[in-house]
Amino acid sequence: MNTLEIKSLLEKYYEGNCSDQEEQLLREYFREAEVAPELEAEKKMFGYYDSSLSIPEPSAGFEKRIIMAVDGVENKKGRLTVRRYIFSTMSAAAAIMMLIGSWFFFIRRTEPDDTFRDPAIAYNETVKILYSVSAKINTGMNAMEPVKKVRSVAEKSIGRVGRSAGMINDNLKTLGYFQKAMVIVSSPLEINSHKK
Repeated sequence: MNTLEIKSLLEKYYEGNCSDQEEQLLREYFREAEVAPELEAEKKMFGYYDSSLSIPEPSAGFEKRIIMAVDGVENKKGRLTVRRYIFSTMSAAAAIMMLIGSWFFFIRRTEPDDTFRDPAIAYNETVKILYSVSAKINTGMNAMEPVKKVRSVAEKSIGRVGRSAGMINDNLKTLGYFQKAMVIVSSPLEINSHKK
């Protein structure tokens, strides 16, 4: 075989369009001692395929033993990883709690400055703050009025489109009945015309 024929067969082989006989021809060609210099890489590849054909089958239960070994290693690693994670998390949480506790104990020992001793003043301040919050919420709600209007217009429009679609659907059903009737009426005529 010349080099052009081999290259043509290789193209078919790489595209997956090669028959078994053509593949066998390629294997036999690349088993030869000398091949064209530009085909040396393919010779190595086919040599590897030929050597891999003689790999023995694994023994009975091989797959099961592999899976059991992997599961055993994963279970041990998983338990150790979980223990390490829990231990490190608990240690970090304990350190954070100690820092927060010491901060409250040593630094924040005094009473807060924003409390009122007179209940009437505390009540008046609370009412003032609640009125302020209420005014801001009302301002936000007023800003939403145009959105509510747009939504109601959109809902009305969608309702009208839905009603129109329902009317069209009803009319199409009527046309479907009419078409069936036409088929039934015209079928005896067609049978008679075919007989003549």
